[in-house]
Amino acid sequence: ELDAQAAHDRMMSGAMTLQDFAQQLSLVGSMGSMGKLMQYLPGVPKISAVELEQKEREVKKYGAILSSMTLAERQGRAALNVSRKNRIARGAGVLVKDIDSLLSKFEETKQFARMIKKMGGFGGLFK
Repeated sequence: ELDAQAAHDRMMSGAMTLQDFAQQLSLVGSMGSMGKLMQYLPGVPKISAVELEQKEREVKKYGAILSSMTLAERQGRAALNVSRKNRIARGAGVLVKDIDSLLSKFEETKQFARMIKKMGGFGGLFK
């Protein structure tokens, strides 16, 4: 619980790491299938079974990529240069473009967290 609070605090402060991102993906994965999760979220449009399956494969791929990184890489203490990306790709069984896609999603998540913070947290969304 303390770890979750620390991750939340880092996310809201903009200091989120790939380690935090990995924990979020793990948490989402432990909750069940994306289809089941999405049916409980109000206002979320229906997604086709094909799109849903594609998203679930993407999440699994991202998990494999994050698992292939060292702790220093996940914590942002090691730059992800070309040779590191090649090593990670071989370890995860993916392409380097998949790693770039993960890093792009990670940056989008960080930007979303900054936007939420500027709006006053999640409570500010519903005012």
